Amino acid sequence: MFSKIIKIILTAIIVILICRLTVFGQSHNLKEAKKYFNEVEKLADADGGQLWGINLMGPLVLVNDETLEAVSNYPVPVDNWKEYDGIYYGVLPENIGLANTAFDWEGQSWSMVIFSSLSEDKHDRGSLMIHELWHQHEDKFNLLSDTKTCKHLDTKDGRLLLFLEWNALLDACEKTGNARLKSLQDALHFRKSRAELYADGFIYEMANELHEGLAEYTGMTLSGRNRKEMIVYLHDRVGSHSGDNTISWTHAYTSGALYGFLLDEKSPGWNRKLCKGDDLGEVISSVYKLDYTPIDENDYVITGSLYGYDTLEKIEEERVTITKALNKSFVKRFENSPTLLLPNYGLSIQFNPSDITPFENKGNVYGRLTGQSAWGELEVTSGGILLLDGWKGLVLDVGINWNPYDSLKTNRYELKLADGYEIVETERGWRIEKSGN
Repeated sequence: MFSKIIKIILTAIIVILICRLTVFGQSHNLKEAKKYFNEVEKLADADGGQLWGINLMGPLVLVNDETLEAVSNYPVPVDNWKEYDGIYYGVLPENIGLANTAFDWEGQSWSMVIFSSLSEDKHDRGSLMIHELWHQHEDKFNLLSDTKTCKHLDTKDGRLLLFLEWNALLDACEKTGNARLKSLQDALHFRKSRAELYADGFIYEMANELHEGLAEYTGMTLSGRNRKEMIVYLHDRVGSHSGDNTISWTHAYTSGALYGFLLDEKSPGWNRKLCKGDDLGEVISSVYKLDYTPIDENDYVITGSLYGYDTLEKIEEERVTITKALNKSFVKRFENSPTLLLPNYGLSIQFNPSDITPFENKGNVYGRLTGQSAWGELEVTSGGILLLDGWKGLVLDVGINWNPYDSLKTNRYELKLADGYEIVETERGWRIEKSGN
């Protein structure tokens, strides 16, 4: 009898240990998560609220995007999560969109980081977590304006002028004295030229820099990197964009970090004086006491040659050729073949910003995307989907033989239709509508 009891107890202990080891997936154990929480808390505490006037630490959840298994540093507002060694673990509700982001969870602001996006490099890890924690507090700084995709940064000249600005800023980061001022002024010439050439779009550049740009600057600044390591990081940021199909979403990450580094070197505390609608170019020109104008067309190539103009132009010409070919394929897929239209009924999406291709005058094609709307949930894992300009909705190319009865899940995508919605046939294919319309 005694041995039987011992056997039962041992069996129970084994079951508990198996549950504890597997509840957060084989690749992401609780000790690893606790290590990351400790790292980011130390970074926030080391700042002591100096950068923004508050300690940026707050509720943070790390999630496995394949299984929804998650762990947090704060008690979560759902049942069935457990506590272990000061952290909490369980399964994230399916109605919460997955992304590196800040989000509202039952009336409280949280930050989320996808576990697979956390680098093995501790500085990169810290930078990403601090970035998302800054977004959690962003409304306190009253800087957020209307942000939109900067379509002008899909044009050849728009991209060239931005890349030249970045290269000049990077050059300024590595120099001092008059040499720094010369590079910085050249950067501002390129910026002013772009601002005048694309006046309607440039206001959204400015807004995005005060949104994602300041978040990235904050992550970089509080990541624990020393000055030399920050410059290496800035080199990596600038160099990572040259092959991207689009930078209309991602430009602010690099611009914000570059301007933030240079402003910190001249005027620490500059960020706490910012107001909604400020232009970082104007801020830095004031701090460094620089006047600047649009660059003269005759000097465009000459000045640009100091910052890699010839190489950049060749890369951009090749990109234009590739993009034109892709746009032809998009016309065939999304205009000349049957499609499923998923209207924007409170649409939210999660995506990889570097996996986007502009579709001229139509929108952007996202290689992978997860979306939530009143009509349900959609996950596109390959092949792409079109997000129409103005966020009018998503367009999925489904082909001639598609039907809504047995094709909601394929090797490319999965659609989970919510109650009260149905798929109806149209002249162009199909669309989702409220039942009974």
